[in-house]
Amino acid sequence: MEAVLRGKPTAVGAATGAVAGLVGITPAAGFVTPLSAIFIGFVTALVCFYAISYKHKLQIDDALDTFPVHGVGGTVGAILTAIFATTQVNGAGKEGVLRGNFGELGVELLAIAVAYAIAGVGTWIILKIIDATVGLRVKEEAEYQGLDINEHGEEGYNSEFGDRPTQ
Repeated sequence: MEAVLRGKPTAVGAATGAVAGLVGITPAAGFVTPLSAIFIGFVTALVCFYAISYKHKLQIDDALDTFPVHGVGGTVGAILTAIFATTQVNGAGKEGVLRGNFGELGVELLAIAVAYAIAGVGTWIILKIIDATVGLRVKEEAEYQGLDINEHGEEGYNSEFGDRPTQ
């Protein structure tokens, strides 16, 4: 997608796409055919690409693209699991929408809602604990000074690297 839309692929984009595909197939593992798994990974990677692009447009601070890849990718994978699931792969599982079981989509949507609620409540609890102990933000002065030197006592990018003579 980067090559097509931006003119140049990147290693980070390739790695992120691979991870997104794996995140998408995870909910479906053991319930879909190999061809369906490839399709789910492909669709999930495309959707995550656009979710990351949208995150950048909104200027949301998520340096590792955690939500656009894992949140969105897992959601897409769970929905597509409901569509492509088959008892031919797992006799103990359920048939999906393509095999006439439209109720499975409701089950997956409910599971997605429960997972989001657990993640939201858990995150809120963790944030409250961190805020009560060490705080959620560094002091404004530390941000201006630089977090590497202020928090760790060292510079991430020493100026000495810029002073090397070129050969």
